[in-house]
Amino acid sequence: MRDLPRALRWRLPDELFWGRVAVLAVAVAAAVFSLVYGDLIALLGTFAFGTFAAALAPAIAIGLNWKRVTASAAEASIATGLTVNLGL
Repeated sequence: MRDLPRALRWRLPDELFWGRVAVLAVAVAAAVFSLVYGDLIALLGTFAFGTFAAALAPAIAIGLNWKRVTASAAEASIATGLTVNLGL
């Protein structure tokens, strides 16, 4: 029973609070951009998923097919995928 007043004064840790504030700020910014620029969100989404695929596809393909792959090889394939995607 003595912990009930402490529970009622519940407070989020600072990291969690600022993480939620950042997520809310990104959501508000995305909503504003979607209202102002209708096609920009679709283009940004396409670019983001393309970059994600360019970074992870080589790492997954090498990692699943080569038994002696190292972390350095995975990092190099991700860097190469990102460089080629941004370069093209």
